[in-house]
Amino acid sequence: MSYSKLLRKIVAESPYNYAQLVEECNKRGVKFDKAYISKLANGKVPPPSADISRMIANVCGTDERPLVLEGYIEKAPKEIREAFTSIKYMVAVTALGAVENYIDKNTLKELEEQLKTEPIADFIISIIDNKESTEINVNNRFELKAQDNDLNVIMQEPLAFIVKDNSMFPIIPEGAEITLKIQEKYESGDILAIRINKQEDFIVRYSLFKDNEIVLTPLNNIENKYSKLTYKLNEVTILGKVMKVIKTIQN
Repeated sequence: MSYSKLLRKIVAESPYNYAQLVEECNKRGVKFDKAYISKLANGKVPPPSADISRMIANVCGTDERPLVLEGYIEKAPKEIREAFTSIKYMVAVTALGAVENYIDKNTLKELEEQLKTEPIADFIISIIDNKESTEINVNNRFELKAQDNDLNVIMQEPLAFIVKDNSMFPIIPEGAEITLKIQEKYESGDILAIRINKQEDFIVRYSLFKDNEIVLTPLNNIENKYSKLTYKLNEVTILGKVMKVIKTIQN
């Protein structure tokens, strides 16, 4: 995704139009005019300084890193951009190799295209978030007792579950059977089976641990009905980490 396209997306999802955004940025000490941001949004000028990108993101109420990184990447020498693209592709190939025995060729091809076209800035941020995430030791729940950041876990080994939605398509399609592994520690980036607020059903999502919260992110960006969810740790029960996916192919 180019800087200009990302900028247009951020502004479109904010409560501001371009004139209001410029006015608010100027109030906060970062000066530029409406003509300049219009040129940025249309790709007619190179990405701005990191300070301007940060201010735009902060005013719009979104993570500043994608816009800042996209600006640097777009202005970087061709060799740097190609290096990042190659690294991203190698990681994508490794990820696909882990699931290629469990999904059909057409689905695998769709996933390959999705991973290859992921913005480099998003790829870098996902690595940073995984590296900096705090490891959650589920045994702490017995030491913390009833504190607010108490993490609920199922301690017996489950057999298998059937996934009831398409939120993790194409890696885990609806109707697939998954097997789970109970672990003492879960980390950001794990695909977890989660039960929310003692509900009978469960969901499967990518996980991100932040302080005493867990952010659950779907993979399916084709259907708009699946969104990112955030809960306190004591509001969910972790059933286990998804280790195997078995997809039934209909005749």
